[in-house]
Amino acid sequence: MTNLIKSFTALCLLAFSLQAMSLDWQELNNDQRQILTSFESRWSKLSDKHQTRLIKLTNNWDNLKTRKQKRITKRFKHWNSLTKAERKAERAKLKKFRKLSPEKKKRLRNQKNWFKKLPREQRKGLRHYFKNMSIEERKATRKKLQKMSSKQRRMFVEQLTESK
Repeated sequence: MTNLIKSFTALCLLAFSLQAMSLDWQELNNDQRQILTSFESRWSKLSDKHQTRLIKLTNNWDNLKTRKQKRITKRFKHWNSLTKAERKAERAKLKKFRKLSPEKKKRLRNQKNWFKKLPREQRKGLRHYFKNMSIEERKATRKKLQKMSSKQRRMFVEQLTESK
């Protein structure tokens, strides 16, 4: 029985060490390289954990819907187009977001979804409107918008777009 436990433990350790082992770009199969092409130049610099996570994604790629595949590919390309400093800033924002309460996360997601549903010109108008404000003015306007009904918010955004 003891030998069986030792053998099982050794097998688990071996499997874990093989899983965490860094892979050379050329060791990936053609499908994996095609999916992860935007990572090629940085592949050797990625942590073993990150490489493993990406490889697992490629192994499940065919089971993903085409729409999700396109979204992931677009995110990969965007991420890899960022500078090191921009990626660091994005990680910091994500870390900050993860620390928020579930209620605040939900509110932010709802705000983002509301914004994304606006027509392109209205989103552009809102961005322009907020861009030219001080931090204090932005906070005050956000509070004002949060207190508005959805109909009032819609009218506010339409007026911004028209006055532009």
